[in-house]
Amino acid sequence: MKLLINKNRLLAAASFFVLLFAAAGCSDTAEVVQPEFAVSETELAFEQSAGEKIVTVETNLADWMPSSPAEGSWLSLEKSAGKLVVKAKENVTGEIRKTYIILNASRAVKKITVSQAAAVATLGIEGGEVLLPQKGGDVTAYITSNLSGYEIKKTETADWLTVIPKKHSVKFVAPVNRSTNDRVAKLALVGSGKTAEVIVRQPGISLFILACNPGTPFDIYKMMDFEHRRGSILAEYAAPDASFDLTEESFYFHTTSPLFKDIYYVHDTRTGVATRVFTRSFTDEGIKAVRSPEFKAYLAERGYVRSEQDTNIYVSELEKQAMRIDILESNHSVVLFFNQVRTQQQDYPTFETLNLGPLELLNNDSKKSSDVEAWENSQGSSLMAKHTNENGEIEALSFNTNRNPLINRSYFFYSKSNSPQISNSKIGSVEQYTLNFDTPTLGVWQNGNNWDITRQFDSLLKANGFVFIESSGKFHVYGRKSDKLVLAIKGDKFSDINNNKPVLQIGVLYKPSLFSQNSSEARRALHECLLKMKNNR
Repeated sequence: MKLLINKNRLLAAASFFVLLFAAAGCSDTAEVVQPEFAVSETELAFEQSAGEKIVTVETNLADWMPSSPAEGSWLSLEKSAGKLVVKAKENVTGEIRKTYIILNASRAVKKITVSQAAAVATLGIEGGEVLLPQKGGDVTAYITSNLSGYEIKKTETADWLTVIPKKHSVKFVAPVNRSTNDRVAKLALVGSGKTAEVIVRQPGISLFILACNPGTPFDIYKMMDFEHRRGSILAEYAAPDASFDLTEESFYFHTTSPLFKDIYYVHDTRTGVATRVFTRSFTDEGIKAVRSPEFKAYLAERGYVRSEQDTNIYVSELEKQAMRIDILESNHSVVLFFNQVRTQQQDYPTFETLNLGPLELLNNDSKKSSDVEAWENSQGSSLMAKHTNENGEIEALSFNTNRNPLINRSYFFYSKSNSPQISNSKIGSVEQYTLNFDTPTLGVWQNGNNWDITRQFDSLLKANGFVFIESSGKFHVYGRKSDKLVLAIKGDKFSDINNNKPVLQIGVLYKPSLFSQNSSEARRALHECLLKMKNNR
């Protein structure tokens, strides 16, 4: 008991001395420093494009640390002495971005709000239109959007169509369409105040068919998918064969049309360009069909507009494709040829004046091959080749002009072997001649495997009274009604001219029948002349 009392007295004494020293310390305390923490900006607003802003920081505290929920995603923070650099990435979304920045200095905290303007909102279906198979089935279309959310709504009744929304796509399902009419449904994509129309189409069994544009390079999937959806069946396939230098690949489909029962797609695997796309009918009903108002309405509904230059050609700006109707009544057939339309991307200088050569030698019964040779000698030309037939008749003469850009003139003569019905007075006179220039872009520009007339040369021809008549194979045909002169223009390569490098070739001939009322017969006669030119070459 005595020991316990002594311990308590010792503890009390110790406490007294602690309080005594504490009181002595309090009487000598320094003044307390108040924290200072200020920022130059409490709100940051960025444009939609990437940007950078600087916040000035003034403080008497030892250290501070910035942080943000958006750091590392679209916002970055760089701290240095007395300032904070805030960088925002480009906002590609269609919605305003908002976040904040916290500056923490342990004894003080500052908050800065951050916002960034939105990009232009986009909302739609990939490809713009959904095409379902005629035989029924489903198609999943992906949504193209920079919005965080959207929904799809039917804007009209379409009992045949089932719509299944998914996170980033929409699935469309339809049964077989056995009618002769297309089914069309309109829907709406709605999100963040933006609305986009969606058209879903399912083809029926149609009398008429059009080819798709497989693009450049040739898109096999696009072509196969297009034909599959309208109910076509791949019937034949021909692969390229490098061992025979065959670079073309072809696809032949059976269609659902009772008139145009098949369609062909051929492309060059070396260049990726479609070389032949066509469908055909071998019945009089097919000929009547393409002449019917219903066919014209069918084309117009799909964006095809008749060419002012050739009423047998229709052009779709949407598809970037031209369709030519070729009717051969003697064979009870009609063929629809489809060609890709590509736009000339640059200007090409052309001739200052249009010099078409020695027209006085052309189709002149009094001018024979000897007159041609005499005229060429007067021009300083040299004979390159002479072609005669089995009767000893001169059929063609070719001259090197020894000048650029015109490097060759070749003449083709009337002969009994080529034209059995020709009058004796015409035998040996010039039926047509060609001018060959070593710079093709004086008149044509290369479009894949084809050569198209340049805008500049077309303007020059029209300024000289020529009008476009048609494109026939590789030839582009222009005619001048005042003197019945016809030009057949092409870009091509010849082994005996310009070392097999491309040339601009202009075939010059008189063809009065081309301007007659019976245009089909006139065109056939023209085609025979062009074929003769090709064979003689």
